[in-house]
Amino acid sequence: MKKNAKTALVFIVVVLLIYGVAWMEQNGMSNKYYKDAMASFEKGDYVIALKGKKVEKEDGSGYEFMGGFQQVNDIWSSTYAFPKPSAYKKSKDMADEIIKTKIDIKTGTDMLRQYLQLDKGYLGEVMLSVADQYLKADDKENAIETYKTIMEAFPNDADTLNLAKKKLKAIQ
Repeated sequence: MKKNAKTALVFIVVVLLIYGVAWMEQNGMSNKYYKDAMASFEKGDYVIALKGKKVEKEDGSGYEFMGGFQQVNDIWSSTYAFPKPSAYKKSKDMADEIIKTKIDIKTGTDMLRQYLQLDKGYLGEVMLSVADQYLKADDKENAIETYKTIMEAFPNDADTLNLAKKKLKAIQ
């Protein structure tokens, strides 16, 4: 019995150590991405702040990834990733701020064209914001078209799809 208890304790300690090391590595990466995203945000590069970007290294030796808020949120999106660091909450808040206040209609539609086939992260929310902006500008025709585009482009995103359907029904 004592041998089984010791084995179980050793196993638990090893698992906790491995998780701790992995958590620290992911925290370091998310902090780097958060700093990258904030630098882009402060320059007014809101799409890059949100989505990140592959950039050439200063010494010309290749490329590196400059992270965005999406990458920070992706790192910690699992329910098993805990404790979630402050960079996660801040990144979610910054992504919401960008989507709600910094992305205009043109930028949003350009993002859809650029990222739709590559990475759909945040695109549904961006396009919902674009449709809302059309409605605020009293442009029902483009709002309706945008909601229809959302329903075609994001058929597997239940939340976005349901919200687009609800908003489309309300204006028709």
